[in-house]
Amino acid sequence: IEITRILCKLFYIGVEPNRHQIHKDYFLLFYTVSSFFEQAFVRCLLLFNKTWKEMRACDIDFQVVISVVHQQISQSLDDISLMNSSTTITNKTIISSYSPLKTQTLLLPAIKSTINTSLTSIILQRFTFDYFSERLNTNNYKDICRRRDEQELKREETTMKLPIVETLKERLRSHVQSLTRQARLKTMKKGQIFMTYESRSGAKKTKNRLMYWQLLDNEKHVQCSESPTTVIKENNTRDSSTTSLTRTMIPLENIKDVQCNIDQLRSGNLNTQERIPKIPRHSNAHMSVTIILHNDTTYTLLGENDYDMSCWSDGFNILLHKEMDSFYAREEMELLLNLLCQLQILELDSPSITLPQHQLPVPIRLPPIRPLSST
Repeated sequence: IEITRILCKLFYIGVEPNRHQIHKDYFLLFYTVSSFFEQAFVRCLLLFNKTWKEMRACDIDFQVVISVVHQQISQSLDDISLMNSSTTITNKTIISSYSPLKTQTLLLPAIKSTINTSLTSIILQRFTFDYFSERLNTNNYKDICRRRDEQELKREETTMKLPIVETLKERLRSHVQSLTRQARLKTMKKGQIFMTYESRSGAKKTKNRLMYWQLLDNEKHVQCSESPTTVIKENNTRDSSTTSLTRTMIPLENIKDVQCNIDQLRSGNLNTQERIPKIPRHSNAHMSVTIILHNDTTYTLLGENDYDMSCWSDGFNILLHKEMDSFYAREEMELLLNLLCQLQILELDSPSITLPQHQLPVPIRLPPIRPLSST
């Protein structure tokens, strides 16, 4: 019954003819295919069973499957339309080639014959039941889901570009930045092991030294200590005799600057003259963080991936009262900002409420109401 209703609705069966009624091109199927309605009913019934299996639907999902089948049939019928892009382009090129008025008047019968032959060939190719059945197979459930997702993304993009939404973003931006700062500082308080290169003025650089870095809860000191694993020295010998781990407390006041470096060999940027320690091969990171103290002592931290290094770089910038300049921080803030805006708009997502396309005017303040004097 539902399949019959869909076909009757698409072909305007049972509706009185009207002068202003829009006639579709696929109405010609009734004249080119014998008993088209009966064949279409049988083919759409098979399509319904196929879509039901693809969706793995149950009895509760009957209306959802019907809506998908309705979109499949309507899209397949629209593909048969004569107003296709390829058809219009060919016709425009045929007509535009005869631009002068005199030649157009002389060759008018030739143009008409050319257009008639092209339309006849298109009708013979498209307005067949086999072509209609082929379009039904093409517009399957996966393709319908993809189109619905694209339409939803376009709708969200247009909604997020409205002026009233931009105003909402500006109000929520400070809150999003504070949340991102808290997340970065929380990551530093958990602590993490980094391959550390320590360089002191007048001392030799220590290589391959695993150190555990952690921000204390008071957010005024950074603690670094040797990892419990054995230390690999320059001569590739293991020394497990060190039982006591050395710990170093670095006050934030002693930190002069924090730099985020990019590996020149991996990134392909060889123009800079500054040399930084090479990132190990087992690491997937392309960047490192260098901590410069006031006494010219530097600590270069190398992590396993770029995200960890950007989190610590942003964290040190927050502690030094600087802006978070990493790519991941900007991406997370923009994503969180869009999510908060969508949650705010979710309550207004109804057909009865529409967001204005332009920014609302500021209301004029009314004069204060004076209290009535008691007589």
